[in-house]
Amino acid sequence: MTALMLPIAYHLEIYEPDTPHVIAAAFASSTPFQRISAGDVINPISCNDDSFPPAYLRVVNVEHIILQTEDHIDHKVLVFTERLHEQTPDARLEIVASTG
Repeated sequence: MTALMLPIAYHLEIYEPDTPHVIAAAFASSTPFQRISAGDVINPISCNDDSFPPAYLRVVNVEHIILQTEDHIDHKVLVFTERLHEQTPDARLEIVASTG
């Protein structure tokens, strides 16, 4: 019996702070995303999305969902967050500008 190698689609969903129900940003790729772990900080500037929360987010939990269909495999990474109150993107840019 020969195992069939199915293509894999990778999905990353970052959820609004303190809720497992509202997706703040979603991405899809044909290659895996970098590892994201609890404690990591997400910079909202990198999301290029006006609807993304205007504050740095700390990852509090990561969940993986792997689904197989007849023609491919989906690997979905769900990233749950909390808002970091001590630093906003504007404050971070000011710190970077003052040290540059």
